[in-house]
Amino acid sequence: MQISGWNSGFGLRGRELLPVSGIRERGIETGVFENGMVIVNHRSTPYELPQKYEAEHYQMPVAYTPDGRGILPGHSAVWVTGT
Repeated sequence: MQISGWNSGFGLRGRELLPVSGIRERGIETGVFENGMVIVNHRSTPYELPQKYEAEHYQMPVAYTPDGRGILPGHSAVWVTGT
């Protein structure tokens, strides 16, 4: 796993880690995995995802967008895959 604020090129025992997500905003945390990424919004305000992903699995459903995607409510998380 790679934490968004950690820029080290090598992990434990010299193994390479996955690249960071590129999302760098206050109150937003990401974890990058081989098969996707989790985005956590620690803020109380909604966060607009920087791009559309192939699949977005929200912790809490989003009711205020036409397709229910692209906006991460405050204090919640989303699992995304693909770009």
